[in-house]
Amino acid sequence: MPAVPGASGVQLQKVILNTSRDPYWKLDYQGGCQDIFFVTTLDKTPELVRAMHSMAEESGYPTSDIGVYVQPRHQGVNCHCEFSLPYDPEDRGQVDRIQALYTKASETLINQGALFTRPYGIWANMAFNRDAHSTTLLKKIKGIFDPNGIMNPGKLCF
Repeated sequence: MPAVPGASGVQLQKVILNTSRDPYWKLDYQGGCQDIFFVTTLDKTPELVRAMHSMAEESGYPTSDIGVYVQPRHQGVNCHCEFSLPYDPEDRGQVDRIQALYTKASETLINQGALFTRPYGIWANMAFNRDAHSTTLLKKIKGIFDPNGIMNPGKLCF
């Protein structure tokens, strides 16, 4: 529908996309935030945190600005690990440095055992290029359920 009774489509979209009057808390510090999140085991988290801090130092990013979140899952068998990298989106230099750090950190972390369970963006190629058999299987399954390729085109690794 282009609209619902009493509201235009544009008004409805604005409400859906802006569910709170307050800005997202991660954006309060500098205005932008790039997250790197993955699954790992608790025993690997100290090593991955050290690696993230080392890469940040090499790129000139202040390690004191890195947010680290670790949430044990499945009775401690593994954990969700997340690094939040705040930056000023109006500062072109910061945007470029954050993007370079994001790419390098993602590549390094996956090589050290980080599992990107929601692989999209640059993570898609990193994850799916490691397992050709699974990629082939996903293509076949998607072909069965979406033979015309109309559902979320380009959202998987192909």
